[in-house]
Amino acid sequence: PAGLLVTVRPARSTRDHGGQAIPPGSGGSGAGLIAVIRLVLRRPVLRSITAMFALFNVAEGMLIVFLPHRAAAIGLGRGGYGYLVAALTGGEMVAAALLGRRGWKRALVPPILVCQVVAAALVVLLIAPSAVITIMAMTLLGLVSAPMTAWAQTLRMREVPAAMHGR
Repeated sequence: PAGLLVTVRPARSTRDHGGQAIPPGSGGSGAGLIAVIRLVLRRPVLRSITAMFALFNVAEGMLIVFLPHRAAAIGLGRGGYGYLVAALTGGEMVAAALLGRRGWKRALVPPILVCQVVAAALVVLLIAPSAVITIMAMTLLGLVSAPMTAWAQTLRMREVPAAMHGR
């Protein structure tokens, strides 16, 4: 808990787009943590994305704990955990490269929701007693998690006033 407070406390100062320092408590829209919390509570998109990704991050943390046990259970040996993380990362890299090649003109909330449902379905495949299926599921999980993160961050940047970016 103490580490969390240090991590999320408002910055001592930040710079506006012109390079001028904005001290905390200056009364601007990006004045501090309370202003950010109020903004998140007022805007449904920010509230939803924050809750959705809090749950997604907890699930991903659970996955990281589960993977070494899973790797051993499906016979991947000592390097099994590395193989599974590499599969996830490979999927994320491919998705990021594909996503970066083209602009996204459509609404962002529906594809984020679809990716979350697909990710949940893929996690179920991780209990299959097959190394091939598990590695494929991890790769596909990476393919859906990378764009989901990029799209959610894009929504956040649209919804948050520039003075609050990075808070």
